[in-house]
Amino acid sequence: MLDASESVNSPQYYQRVSFDGITIEPECFYDAEYSPVLRQMIDLMLSTEAPLLEDSLIKQIANAHNFGRVGARIKERILKLLPEVTVSDEAQGRFLWKDSVKDSIPYRSHYSDEDQRSLDEICGAELKGLIESNRLLLDESDPCQEFAKLLRINRLTANLRTRIEEAIVVGGQTEGDS
Repeated sequence: MLDASESVNSPQYYQRVSFDGITIEPECFYDAEYSPVLRQMIDLMLSTEAPLLEDSLIKQIANAHNFGRVGARIKERILKLLPEVTVSDEAQGRFLWKDSVKDSIPYRSHYSDEDQRSLDEICGAELKGLIESNRLLLDESDPCQEFAKLLRINRLTANLRTRIEEAIVVGGQTEGDS
């Protein structure tokens, strides 16, 4: 995991941020004086992990404060401190981008097992990048299964298959197909 002093964000790897360098005080979470700490956590996540699912940002910050579950009050507190970011709305939820939304970005494989993301935590543009960079897999008998292997999905459920199939349709198009 990255700690708060590192700013490694290789386009090749996705790595969940660690808040080790930040003094976290759960009892101060709702205090106005604690807002700079929460903003620092948000900024660190955006600079390291974006594009990322809004719910993932909220959950990671809540987990860092040892909150058992994320309620509306916690979510509201974090979202009020969110800087102006670009947002893309997808079926999986809202994805937060530190810059502008892109049509396709390189897929970031997880750095370690603890950095593994669910398929829902990967935006459509990143899935499109995965498909585009592995076009030869489209010729396989079951391209979905092959992409699931790349994503390290052990059990390809109907929902996951549908999401990968949708990404294949979008990412498998060539310039002339549009």
